Amino acid sequence: MTLQRRAVERALRNKGFRREDRHHRFFIYHTAAGEKTTVHTKTSHGRGGNDIKDDVVSRMAQQCRITNQQFRQLVDCSLSQDDYEQELTDLGVLEH
Repeated sequence: MTLQRRAVERALRNKGFRREDRHHRFFIYHTAAGEKTTVHTKTSHGRGGNDIKDDVVSRMAQQCRITNQQFRQLVDCSLSQDDYEQELTDLGVLEH
């Protein structure tokens, strides 16, 4: 199922990702403590970019180092920033 680009971008910003405009819209994750991480993803500002298709959602999930299901939970707010950070810590991406 596709996701709306605006909803995804809003959810990313609400969960600690900070936007950088480049060729695409890059989102770099910053921890709750404000530390910049290596975790990032991007969305396009191209034509017809209102919906993000399933294959792109899957790539974004991989870039965020979580499963497709977890990424969708991150977007629909059932996965909190604290839970996301714990997942990244468990994977060894973040150190606490």
